[in-house]
Amino acid sequence: MHGPNLDVVFGRISGTQAPLPASAAVLIGCIALLLVFSGANALLTYVDTIAHEGAHALVGWGLGQGIVEILLEPGGDGATWFSPGRGPSFLLAGTVGYFGPSGFGLGAAKLISTGHPIAALWAGFFLLALMALTVRNLFSTSMVLLVGGLTYLTVRYAGIGFQVTVAYALSWLLLLYGLRTVVKHNRHAGDAAILARLTPLPRLAWAAIWFAGAVWALLLGGDLLVMGT
Repeated sequence: MHGPNLDVVFGRISGTQAPLPASAAVLIGCIALLLVFSGANALLTYVDTIAHEGAHALVGWGLGQGIVEILLEPGGDGATWFSPGRGPSFLLAGTVGYFGPSGFGLGAAKLISTGHPIAALWAGFFLLALMALTVRNLFSTSMVLLVGGLTYLTVRYAGIGFQVTVAYALSWLLLLYGLRTVVKHNRHAGDAAILARLTPLPRLAWAAIWFAGAVWALLLGGDLLVMGT
């Protein structure tokens, strides 16, 4: 399998690509909506979990927490362990997990709206590569490598039109699945239980915060994908 040379690849990353028409963006969003709320694609559960745990890890590491391990479980659950695992930085890292899928989806939508959908895919690939260094068990490694491998094959060998379409699809899927997970887990989320023990806010308050964030990200991200900047 032969892809474009590296000069072409780097040119695509730094260059801009034309956005899809609004009607195409809406159509992709509708298909993503059907996939997310029909539960037809089990892989989306793991993509959502990877984004959730990745947000924990990225913010925790950025604030000085050491990442001990990221775990993905066959049922779609996950966990991230930090060292020292305490203090304000640990609390903030624990808060952002349910913002993760929506946040990454919104970030991708912003890059797409400014003409950089291929750069959005490469950013996702490099974040997955970093995550692969912190997972330990076979299942976690397999899922991260699977998603990362599919992303790499897309950005390395697919045509520009297909890559742009995939970028739109992934942004919609993250925005929609992020909201779906918040609604599904609600106050029963494991993160809500941990944060309720560490703060004065009850579980339901954390669920409401995550719900508001997911809705805001979907509305803003959807507008960026359909209307552009």
